[in-house]
Order: sequence, then structure tokens, then C-alpha cells
Amino acid sequence: MFKKSSTIAQEVLASWLFVKYLTTTVDFQAEFGMTSGYVPVLENVTDNAVYAEELEHADGYEGLPLLATKVCLEQANAYYTSPAFNGSSAARDEVGKLMQICLTTTEVDIDAAIKKAFADAVAECKYQAGE
Repeated sequence: MFKKSSTIAQEVLASWLFVKYLTTTVDFQAEFGMTSGYVPVLENVTDNAVYAEELEHADGYEGLPLLATKVCLEQANAYYTSPAFNGSSAARDEVGKLMQICLTTTEVDIDAAIKKAFADAVAECKYQAGE
């Protein structure tokens, strides 16, 4: 999909147009969501009548993936997201590690342990970002 020395421009364009279709077509996202259990990437997929009907009747047995999707969509306003930036993946990983350390440390000097863990996390983020 990405341009390589042996790739012709039309192949690159066709690949990107295909990805665009997959991620911007409501009917495809609805069908994919119903068959895979993945949450659609488009908010207006619930405007698709078949998808909306499936979500409405999702239960905790055979329809468990759709029930999980339904709960996810109903709580969408409660999610925290942050924009991607160079090193954002490493930063999220380090925050996860930092939270684990903060919640499970058995060190006598908890403040020192947390300060050290924070400094280590910052250093790792800088390293991952190439600083």
C-alpha cells in the first residue's frame, strides 16, 4: 500500500481509495460492524436502518459483540481521547505503566517511588521520540 521503489503511482492511489471507501462508507461500516463485532469508525452508522435494528435487538447471547458495540456507542461521550503526535503511543504506554506503579507500589517512601517512576516515564518518552 505504501509507495516503494517497485510500486506504480496508480497502485498507491488505488490502495488509498480502497481504504477511504472502507472507512467512509456507512453501509460498509454497518455490514462490517455487524459481522465482525467491531465498533464502526463513523458515528452516523446508526442511521443505517439494518444496523440500527440489529443494535436494538442485540442481546447477551449470540448478539454479544453487537451488545458490546451498543454499550460502547451509548457511552461514547464518556471516552477520553487525545490527538496523535510523534511519540503519543509511547506516552500512553508509559502512563499505563506509571499508573500501575502508583497503584501497586509497596515502597516505604511512596512519594519518592512515584517521582522516580514519573522521571523514568518521561525519560522513556523522550528516548522514544528521539530526543
